[in-house]
Amino acid sequence: PGACVEVPAPGDARLHGVVVERTGVPGKYRWRVRLDGRPKEPAAAENTGGGESKADGGNEAAEKEGPIDYSWPTKGSTVEALYVNGHWYKATVSEVREELDWYSGCKVPASYVLNWSDGEAKDCEKRRDQIRKPLAATAPSCVEEIPRYGRVVQTDGDCWAICHENPKIVPVAYGEESDTENGGSTVGSEIGSFILDRSCPLTPISIGSFAGAGPAQEQGIEEGWFLDIPKTFRQASASSKQKFAEILAGLGGIEPCVEGATNGQVSAHLSRLLDAAFDDIEQFVARLNDLFRALTGVTLHFTNSSAAQKLKPLQDAIVSYGPGQRVGSEVKLFKTEGPDKEVHIEAFSKDGPAREAGVRTDWVLNIGKTQARNPNNAGQLKEEVLRSNPNSLLALHSVELVFTLPNIDRVPHFQGSGAVSSDTWAMKELPGSSAMFVFNCQGGTDADAEKRWGVWALVLPGDAKRLSVQEIDSLAQRWLDISTNANGLQDKMEVERDDWDEARLRALCELHGWEFEWMTEDGERRRRMNERSSFLKDAGGLGAAKKAVEASNKAKEKRQQKIVPEPSGRNVEMVDEGTQYDPPPA
Repeated sequence: PGACVEVPAPGDARLHGVVVERTGVPGKYRWRVRLDGRPKEPAAAENTGGGESKADGGNEAAEKEGPIDYSWPTKGSTVEALYVNGHWYKATVSEVREELDWYSGCKVPASYVLNWSDGEAKDCEKRRDQIRKPLAATAPSCVEEIPRYGRVVQTDGDCWAICHENPKIVPVAYGEESDTENGGSTVGSEIGSFILDRSCPLTPISIGSFAGAGPAQEQGIEEGWFLDIPKTFRQASASSKQKFAEILAGLGGIEPCVEGATNGQVSAHLSRLLDAAFDDIEQFVARLNDLFRALTGVTLHFTNSSAAQKLKPLQDAIVSYGPGQRVGSEVKLFKTEGPDKEVHIEAFSKDGPAREAGVRTDWVLNIGKTQARNPNNAGQLKEEVLRSNPNSLLALHSVELVFTLPNIDRVPHFQGSGAVSSDTWAMKELPGSSAMFVFNCQGGTDADAEKRWGVWALVLPGDAKRLSVQEIDSLAQRWLDISTNANGLQDKMEVERDDWDEARLRALCELHGWEFEWMTEDGERRRRMNERSSFLKDAGGLGAAKKAVEASNKAKEKRQQKIVPEPSGRNVEMVDEGTQYDPPPA
């Protein structure tokens, strides 16, 4: 609360306001912003144009005194003309109709036939006093200057905008376009009522209650969500626009759309009906709660925010101290700095409205804006008094102080180097809610510059408990240990199952070239039979080898038994059992 913000608004407007209340949680914050009103003008400049706002421009030609200049417009001129609903729209003169002026005896323009730029087909003939030159487009500076929405503003109250941190626009379809009025779900089957809040001019109509379950609630829409009127009417289908035009017919004195009108003409007609609806917003809401709720085959758009975009923080903050709430209850001391003696807060004694608004010790008191917001304290807020004794502010209450952030860029607040020392590395409280730390090292011979230095910094909120050196060292060691463990192993990891399931057994068999088979009764019998057959086969081969060895041994023994002694001087030949031996001759 107290922060100044910029609120995006229709017509490329950038409205300024002050945050008064913040609800919700981070990511879903909801701000209630009091919008700045139109600056007060001197009494001599009061509007005498019958309530015409800057958004509508007024009739400049009618305000000028003297004879009417009939030299303009001519056929083909681009003009702005006053429509029956009281608003000005662009058009082109297609015909100038003349009549005789009995005083001068000459023909003068009596009326002008127009072709409306948006394609509207009604109210096309105008008098000279109903035509003006087109006004230069200007961006609205306050909500009163925004077309349509400026008509909703109350003259005796503040204007508010309800802005969401995450603005959403949700389309909700009720029935199909082909549905008849009794053939599909209607708007009223879910929406119980629409309500009007003129203090919130950017989104004046919201859901008051639900009559039952429906598609809007299924998409997260709740009571209090706003009806996005322009998007609902502008993005509607051709058949839906025709239905909307029939419901709004008669507002602002606008007759129903002509039969056989093109889609463009229906859109233009509906746009002018909406202008008239904002002029008589109560009647508009009454029709929404009546005929509009009976519609089917239409799509409505709902939003949770008065601004379609996020708020933009400004460099000002307005800090309000209520009755009996002294400035000194939050601020401990003020000080002046620089040649211009800018007033700063030197120290806070506790949290309060200023800190809640984001004001810190580097913000500057905007004396001029503070004086403008506190006319009853003009004597105590004189510039020379504040610059000579800024602590005179501490005794004030029921006052609004305006602070400005002089520089939105980052400003260095501390620079240190060297060994660990409470003097070298002493740092005062940093202003703001965030800080950037930049560490660098110059010199050294290491190839990796990141290994030349090491710094560990602990950042705490300003109201946090101050830790001792031992506590900080212990925290740093714990942080280092946890960070090291969190980094984990950098090598390639292999993950195996903890139990011997089938997948792991098969992997093991595949690794060693084994066959895998579960031990079932049939499988075991088949395995034993295969083993016996293999054994017998192998055993048969061994028996034959044994017999061959035995036969060889017997033959060898027989040969040894039949050896004949060799006579002296004669050769004796070895013969086997079947050989005939003939003795040598005598």
